[in-house]
Amino acid sequence: MTEAKIPNGSLITPEAKTEIHSFFDKYALAFSNYDLETISNLWSFPCLISSNEQSLPFFDKVEFTANLKKLCDFYKSVGMEKAQKVVLDIQPMTSNSVSAKTRDTAFNKDGDAIVSWEQAYVLHFEGGEWKALTTLADGEVTTWAAKGTPLAARPASSDNLYLD
Repeated sequence: MTEAKIPNGSLITPEAKTEIHSFFDKYALAFSNYDLETISNLWSFPCLISSNEQSLPFFDKVEFTANLKKLCDFYKSVGMEKAQKVVLDIQPMTSNSVSAKTRDTAFNKDGDAIVSWEQAYVLHFEGGEWKALTTLADGEVTTWAAKGTPLAARPASSDNLYLD
């Protein structure tokens, strides 16, 4: 059995906080490098991506990575050169899961912020590492829409999501 990262489900250990911050640093670096493999490896499957009025599951890494490529292509098209995730809050859920809120910022080649939004995640400690189970991407979709960009999620079928 995996050792609890959050004893009694009430207090997040300093070690767990450090690991979660490192998880999001790795996640942002992978987006900055458009490293689909690393991003996908930070997720557990099946997973759930929710944005505004849709919650859509991905049942395997292949399906997830295909959609992720479209998201990265979008980020390239708007000139994103660097992604940053700043952890704003971590709350315990169970002995090995947390909710986390981040402030995400996309930067251009000159280091100027293109957009910034807040995003929420559920992370679970499994196999000796933290993995994302779900994200609530309402802020991301709404922020890009306010800029007049084409990031929009739509269901391709009843069991997956593709970015337009």
